[in-house]
Amino acid sequence: MIVDLRWLDTWSEAGCFSQAEKDAGWPDAMEPEQLAALQRPGRELEQRRKRALLVSAITAACKQGALVHAVGVKQFVQPSKTYNPGFSTTAENWPAAYVRDGRPLAYTTEARNIETSFFSIAPGDFAAWLHAAHEEPSAPIAVWFEVRGVAWPPVLAVDADTVADWPGLVVLVKNRKKGTRWTEVEVAILRAEFARRGGWSREANGQPWVKNSSIQSDMAIELGFSARSALDRHLGDGPDRGAAVMSSAVGALTGTR
Repeated sequence: MIVDLRWLDTWSEAGCFSQAEKDAGWPDAMEPEQLAALQRPGRELEQRRKRALLVSAITAACKQGALVHAVGVKQFVQPSKTYNPGFSTTAENWPAAYVRDGRPLAYTTEARNIETSFFSIAPGDFAAWLHAAHEEPSAPIAVWFEVRGVAWPPVLAVDADTVADWPGLVVLVKNRKKGTRWTEVEVAILRAEFARRGGWSREANGQPWVKNSSIQSDMAIELGFSARSALDRHLGDGPDRGAAVMSSAVGALTGTR
C-alpha cells in the first residue's frame, strides 16, 4: 500500500482526526476545528490561541452564511454512569429524586444515544472564504487543495451584469468563451485601468496618443490573451474616447441614460 506521507504528517500534527478519517486519506470536507488545526499548525500556546480564534471565525462565517458548508450529524452512545455522594455532599446540592430522609443516595444514569450536528466545509468553499479574507493557505491546506483539484487563487464566478472593477473583469474574461462580445461597461473598465496604470502618453498637445506596449502586454496576459493586440480594438486611439464610453457605461449602471 502506498502511503501519502504528506497526509501522515498532517493528521499526526493536527491531532483532531479519527482513526477512520486517518485511514481514508485526504478528506472531501473538514470541520472547523480540523481546518483551523491545518491552517494554524503548531502546538505552542500562542498558536493554539490563534487556532481557537480561527475556529470561532469559521464557525461564525458558517452560521452567518458567509462560508458555504454542509451540516452533518454525528451519533454516539453516552454510556451509563454511577454517581456516589461524597463526604461533603448535601441534600441541597444533590438531585432531589435521589434524596431520602435528607440523605443523598447513589444513582446510575442509563446509556443513551446522542446526536450532534457539525459544519462540513469542502476545499473549494474554504478556498473562496480564505481568499476573501486575504489570507494564503498554510502548507497542509495548500496540499489539500492540490489533492482535491482546487485552484489557488480560486477561480471565482462573476456575473457579467454586475462586474464593476478590474479584478472582476479579469475573472470574467478568463473564464468565458473566447470571442464573446464585450459590453460597454467592460470596455470602460479596461480603458480606465489602462489609463490608471499610465498606459497613454504623447509628446505634446495635439500629437497622437501612444499606447505603452509593456502595460498593454501585462494587461493582456492578466486577461488570458496571448498577444497585446487583442486589446487594440477596445483601447482605441487615445484616452479621450474612454471618457465618453465610461460616461455611457456609468449611465447604464445607474439608470441615468
